[in-house]
Amino acid sequence: AFIFGEIPPGSKSRRSIILNNTYDFPVLAKIVPRGDIAQFVRYQEVVVEGRSARTVSLEAVAPEGTPFGVYEGAIEVVLVKAVRR
Repeated sequence: AFIFGEIPPGSKSRRSIILNNTYDFPVLAKIVPRGDIAQFVRYQEVVVEGRSARTVSLEAVAPEGTPFGVYEGAIEVVLVKAVRR
């Protein structure tokens, strides 16, 4: 489970995940928030080098004026082979 907890309007909550790349090549980790939480989740896509791990931070930001309630969803991580430019 990935729980941001209770976030009052005008504040944010941060959580981290560790991405472990077991491939021999670098991968791009695309974060895909789904459900009610999608509008609040902020993140950066990252490249994880081959046979290494990287920590990724995600923030849930509740802007001022956000109605109190239960917001649920899921965080999907999609890994694709990174293209070097």
